[in-house]
Amino acid sequence: GSMRPSTTSASSCDSGWDVCGGDPALGCAVSLRTAQNCGICGAQCLNDHGSQSCPAGVCVPTCATGWGDCNGVPDDGCETDNTTVADCGRCGHRCTNTNGTTSCNSSNSTCVPVCAGSFGDCDYNADNGCETDLSTVSYCGSCTSDGQCPSAFFCNGSQCEKKHPPGT
Repeated sequence: GSMRPSTTSASSCDSGWDVCGGDPALGCAVSLRTAQNCGICGAQCLNDHGSQSCPAGVCVPTCATGWGDCNGVPDDGCETDNTTVADCGRCGHRCTNTNGTTSCNSSNSTCVPVCAGSFGDCDYNADNGCETDLSTVSYCGSCTSDGQCPSAFFCNGSQCEKKHPPGT
């Protein structure tokens, strides 16, 4: 047993047990492997967005869906909302889009960019959004090489048009 009756001091308790300010006559009756006394007396494992356990004297958070332990501090549990563009579906998965807007589909950890104006997502990396201007002769309305304008043509919006000699 882990509990020793009579007048017990914390130093005589088996590993993982303590008196914790209780009656020494009751012995080492307090487990140090609970979320209320994790490792030492009174050390609480907190987690507003999930549950906590303390199997070996160290807090172990279990996060609720949509939350993560992103700061690496297990004592405070799952502190980060993983449904935002800063932490999309998991810690540190950032969605950016300098040429439009973006949102997070946290159920499958994907960024969802919406392109503005003539921009497109030609590298097919939703994390960085709409990086390509489709109004250039290299793309002209399409992310594929089919959108390239031949020489002597220019891109007018998303259409290749033949250049006219000056004065015509």
